[in-house]
Amino acid sequence: MGQTPARSFIGRRREYETLTTALDRAAGGSPQVVLVGGEAGVGKTRLVERFTDAAEDSGALVLSGACVKSGLEGLPLAPIIMALRGLVDLVDVDRLISLFPGLPELAQLFPELELGPAAEAPAGQARLFHQFAVFVERLGADRPVVILVEDLHWADRSTRALLDVLARNLRDTRALIVATYRTDDLYRGHPLRPYLAELNRVEGVQRIELGRFSRAETAELIASALGTEPSPAFVDRIFDRSGGNAFFVEELVRVWRSGMSPSLDDSLRDLLVSRIERLPEPAQRVIRLVSIERSWVSHQVVAAVADMSTEALLDALRSAIDAYVLAADGEGYDFRHALVREAVVDELLPGERIQLHRTYALALEGRPELLPPEHLPSSLAYHWAGVGEPTRELPALLQAAAVAKALSAHVEQYQLLRRALDLSAHVPEGADRHELEYEASHAAWLAGENEEGLALTEQALANADRARQPERAALLLARRGRLLLRLGHPDAVPALEEAARLVPTGTSVTRGTVLEILGSALTDQGDATRGSEVSGEAVRIARALRDYELQVAALTTQGTALAYDGRHEGAVAAFEAARALAKSRGDLPGLTRASVNLSVELWAVGLYAEAVTVARDGLDAARRSGLSATSGAFLTANLGMALFSMGRWDEAAAAIESSRGRADGVFVAYLHLLRGDLALARGDLAAAKGYLSLASSEFGPNFGHDDGLLPMARLDAEIALRENRIDHARRTLARALDAAPVRGQLVAHIWALITTGAMIEVRARARLGAFAESPEVESLAEVLSSVAADLPTDTPPWHAYAEQFAAELDSLERVSPAWHGVVTAWEKAGNPYLACYARVRAAEAAIAIRDNRTARGLLTSAAKEAGDLGAGFLTEEIDALARSARLSISDASDAPEETRQIDMLGLTPREVEVLKLLTDGHSNRDIGTKLFITEKTASVHVSRILAKLGVTNRGEAAAVAHRLRLFDG
Repeated sequence: MGQTPARSFIGRRREYETLTTALDRAAGGSPQVVLVGGEAGVGKTRLVERFTDAAEDSGALVLSGACVKSGLEGLPLAPIIMALRGLVDLVDVDRLISLFPGLPELAQLFPELELGPAAEAPAGQARLFHQFAVFVERLGADRPVVILVEDLHWADRSTRALLDVLARNLRDTRALIVATYRTDDLYRGHPLRPYLAELNRVEGVQRIELGRFSRAETAELIASALGTEPSPAFVDRIFDRSGGNAFFVEELVRVWRSGMSPSLDDSLRDLLVSRIERLPEPAQRVIRLVSIERSWVSHQVVAAVADMSTEALLDALRSAIDAYVLAADGEGYDFRHALVREAVVDELLPGERIQLHRTYALALEGRPELLPPEHLPSSLAYHWAGVGEPTRELPALLQAAAVAKALSAHVEQYQLLRRALDLSAHVPEGADRHELEYEASHAAWLAGENEEGLALTEQALANADRARQPERAALLLARRGRLLLRLGHPDAVPALEEAARLVPTGTSVTRGTVLEILGSALTDQGDATRGSEVSGEAVRIARALRDYELQVAALTTQGTALAYDGRHEGAVAAFEAARALAKSRGDLPGLTRASVNLSVELWAVGLYAEAVTVARDGLDAARRSGLSATSGAFLTANLGMALFSMGRWDEAAAAIESSRGRADGVFVAYLHLLRGDLALARGDLAAAKGYLSLASSEFGPNFGHDDGLLPMARLDAEIALRENRIDHARRTLARALDAAPVRGQLVAHIWALITTGAMIEVRARARLGAFAESPEVESLAEVLSSVAADLPTDTPPWHAYAEQFAAELDSLERVSPAWHGVVTAWEKAGNPYLACYARVRAAEAAIAIRDNRTARGLLTSAAKEAGDLGAGFLTEEIDALARSARLSISDASDAPEETRQIDMLGLTPREVEVLKLLTDGHSNRDIGTKLFITEKTASVHVSRILAKLGVTNRGEAAAVAHRLRLFDG
């Protein structure tokens, strides 16, 4: 067949270098993702073709596939399956088979290799994606792997999800992913827009936006096409007409060379069609046949639908290829450019489209071997839909849904079943509608389509015969309960209790599943005692059935219930049993979930080192199971909390940063809270406020989980305390305490919250000279004491909080002498920051009774600890306290000149603040406003400063400050 001369590669040097640099990094073991965007015809395909050709020449393995514009009837993961099918021709079969041990779910993607049957039931998309990631890692052991996915703007959600998992979870892998997409197809609301925005935040991901050619580049492209230098006037004409779009430039030159003289009134689409209309009728017929298919079509399929002799068909194909309309690609054909396909399809009459679809559908039904078995149902559904025959479309849709289910592509499965349900109303005999409702509601649940899933489930329940099919009705009720629980609806528990009543007592998977879900719902809604009993029965059923996955789930639910019921040893034992079983069975999602719950339980009771170990183990499982963006974010937060509590702040910050860009919504909100705590402890008030704002916006107004709301309220109150917004801090605490239940792991958060409340009451009296400014919060101290009286103190951190809380409230009238005991309690609990804080308060108590020797020792120790931690605000407090008491806590030669001078003058920290403002020319009223004190109090401070400096007026005081260079810089 005739071939079009190779096109020259014009421009794009910077973009090409970006791709080659990314490949170099990938070859070094740092996986990369490059997203190439641009309008249709701008040259994306030409760029990546040039790059992949060079990559193959350098020894890289290149796998490529394209997304299909298909609507609901598309094949999930189409570009990945296409790429893997091509892999069979590129890699030795024995070598390929050697990569598969331990990856059973991938067998369904490689039917040609006959690797054995896949699992009877899909294991879940997370596991399938994890296994694909492991496969890519193994494939890249010998040489770099380039995975090219074209037309990402048409990608199904499963393809987008898989690429996201690869981008976020591949580690130390010699892999480069390149994806192209049309920018002009990204309308407002297109799912690719937020997807690209999030993906762009992931480490190792780059975006390239191809622009149109300049006039000089257009001239170079024209010269390449003509084989001679064009005249400036001709270049101007083509450039003005094409706007620098490479495809349009080539098409306009091609039209001119054919002898046509394109009018400026003709649209470019008209030019494309007019060129095709000049071809012989057989070539036009073949072009129309290929256009109605969604993408590349094999020669065998073209031959089956063309109804031509072999010689006539080959002549027609040769004409279409020589005219640069079609391209021979492997064992089939595709359009040279999607814009040409679109132009041809748009010119078809409605009757022509129907006839072409019918031709394909009948040919494929008569010869199903023409397509791979996983492609056939999707293609038949597409063509029968084009014909408008629901009786023949419906069975194809159901088969396509079965393929999607096998791939764990639940979103696509749900969409296909939803379409099938719509058709079933017009084809009553085509399918069991009740069965369709049941399957569709389950697919909706798995796909996260909560509202629609609930509607379908209730519809299926209305049609279920509870007397004849009690197990099905029970499963539907359980599904309804799960959806209601996910939506935060109070009717979740009643629905699940009804489900439990329907299932016969005894041992069955259905009963065990229902009870596991019921146990989770009871615990979530406050009845942890019943939750532990019900989930315990689910554990017994799962053990009797040897259903290990159900056993892991039920043990984890039981552990959560025991934890919330305050039975911590039992909770840890249940979580450990779930983790051990999940590890032994290779249940990575189960291991991840159990690790999330165990690590937060260990943190809550003060077993920080153990929490770190479990969280890191869980993070590895989350990465390998494709759950880094969800459960992995919880695990990162748990890891960060434990490291922060242990005083390993740099490690905590590094752990949080390692997850940047992987999570969103409530998952990232917990990480923002921890970032805020770190920032505040280090003295960066502005950053702490920023992270608090981010966390609040991600949680949203309807978020109802106290393990997020309680630490958010505490951080908000601590920030307000630093800014002297005492009323705001009190109101925040009062609201949080009014809504928070006292249970399980929340005890750690509540102790921290009320201890912050006690600090606020003490600081309020010390700073503002008033116990309560707002009548509605006058009784906050009593509320705090009432809450504390009901809290357990049977773990080291809870005991330490109780000691600190009592010492704080005791300091309302005087500095409490109990702070030495608080220091000991926090040291035993293993929290160096809070121990350091208690040491400062103990030093205050020592100063109050003039025990300067003890105070100096405490402050010297605290200064070193705060410095090691990087605790900015605490360091400032230590320095201020030492200066006010005239205590030297370090070698005087190491102290700044300003500090030595101030110490010699005997000024208190507050007097230093007043003197600086006085030196800057502020009046007593201004000083009072800036320091939140009255004008009279400011006047008293000024008088004391004048006396200590031995001067008679404000001007002389300022002169002394200048002469001693107290505030230089």
